[in-house]
Amino acid sequence: MVREERELQAQFSKKERTQKLLDNLEKLNSSGSLGPEQYAQMKKGYETTLLEAENGLSDIKQNLAHQLTSEQRNLQIFTQEQSNNEARFQVGELKQDEFARMLQRSRAKIEKIKSRIAELERLLASASSADVGGYVDKPPAVKGGGLSRGGWIKVIAAAVIIGIALGAYLLLFSGLFSNQPEDVVVQFLQQLDKGEYEQALDLAVDPVTLQPYSSTERAQMVALAQMSYGRSGENIQISDIQVVNKEQVNGNKYMITVSAKYSVNSFGYTNTQTQTETIPVVNSNGGWKVARRLPGFEAALGLLSLLGVGYWWKRRASSLS
Repeated sequence: MVREERELQAQFSKKERTQKLLDNLEKLNSSGSLGPEQYAQMKKGYETTLLEAENGLSDIKQNLAHQLTSEQRNLQIFTQEQSNNEARFQVGELKQDEFARMLQRSRAKIEKIKSRIAELERLLASASSADVGGYVDKPPAVKGGGLSRGGWIKVIAAAVIIGIALGAYLLLFSGLFSNQPEDVVVQFLQQLDKGEYEQALDLAVDPVTLQPYSSTERAQMVALAQMSYGRSGENIQISDIQVVNKEQVNGNKYMITVSAKYSVNSFGYTNTQTQTETIPVVNSNGGWKVARRLPGFEAALGLLSLLGVGYWWKRRASSLS
């Protein structure tokens, strides 16, 4: 929620800055220093900016409210699940070690959700820039006056020198710091693990068109991921992600083979397996993107199927013993 806090900080600062300008304008007008047309024009501009800031704050807080409702619902689900597991342990359905693992996992998830709820409530209760990091001053562009001609020449010359130096630096060292194809695959799987599906899809393109997914496609894939992984990635953990092989197909395409450990929670039963898969990565619009519909997702679905069979055999064996 760092992004939301920064957005609130920017909009609060914009509102406070504009309100101060309006107050100063009123004082200046009351002293008779402004003509009627000049006063009306400036006031209209400031009021428009103030309304934009207020609308921006309203939109951000509405989004935060939706997130809060979702997290509160998740908290109820996991709290009930924990209570159910405790009852299953007491009646003898779950063994001690199995119950301990499930309890540890559910407690970690509940604490994580509670932390998110507290942060969302804090942001929703914010009333000024002081509540979200402090005032950020971005003065408006100067129209008329300002630096002399000589001063502007010095500023422009300095900017040119800095630009040349920065360009040379990037040219020399960009290869050392640019993202590699395998980095995108690892980051993609990590975001799936955290339930950050929208961010994960920012790293993906359609394997046929090699273009970003449409808003409709993104919504469908996010909904599917939430059903299988959970709204916050609570149904699966993806860990120990390692790049096994990197094969260059051409200058704009690589095949990245990764190994990852998938811990799936389904039917009150947890199973962990290590899967290896090869994921294509392409250069699209100047950046590396995975070119597959939710790579790694197929492996997770396979695990869910195996887990269902495993749970059935476990219950069957228990009933026969």
